[in-house]
Amino acid sequence: MESVMSVLSQDWLLGAVVGASLAYLAEWRSNRARRGEEQKVAAMLVASDLRLWTERTTSMIFNLKNWLTSDGQGGRRATEILDFPFEKSLDQVARLKSADAVAVFDLIHAKNAVNDEIDGLVEYGSEDDIYDVLLGRSSKLYLDAIEIYRRLADQVGWKGTPFSDKVTDAMRTEVKRVEEIERNARKENALIPKGGSPSLKNTPDHES
Repeated sequence: MESVMSVLSQDWLLGAVVGASLAYLAEWRSNRARRGEEQKVAAMLVASDLRLWTERTTSMIFNLKNWLTSDGQGGRRATEILDFPFEKSLDQVARLKSADAVAVFDLIHAKNAVNDEIDGLVEYGSEDDIYDVLLGRSSKLYLDAIEIYRRLADQVGWKGTPFSDKVTDAMRTEVKRVEEIERNARKENALIPKGGSPSLKNTPDHES
């Protein structure tokens, strides 16, 4: 009798363990599926916000260039890089895959750093310094943003690209133009005699 009871007890224990394991596995699969859906929705929302930001930034850059070349008769002046729409609430960014979330947060940090740099130039630099930094850095951020967009779009199965090759090439050209200006400025500063006044843009606090 005791042997029978022992066998039944063992069977019951084994059944309980198996049942609990199956329940845990089912819950784990459900949670994993839910996280996958949340990541997919987050990727869609953040990608859409990045696309909106690139459109606004493209408009800002071309309006500023028009304003500069027309002596203020056309276009529109700008003195800072626009915030990303998702900065109002970072919940969706936090739901992205880890590598994508880090890339987006790095993008926000880079944008804030540029605006801080511009604030310093407003106080101590020249207008040329301000606009060169704004145009060059915002063009670089545009290029970084579309790379993140493409990664997110690929995850959710969005085909094609909403970005014009002509605009992307113009952004690359702008980045190279400003980099060349800054390289030349650094060379000139290296030749300034002791006691001279180097351009503020190329002091340690404003190196690119």
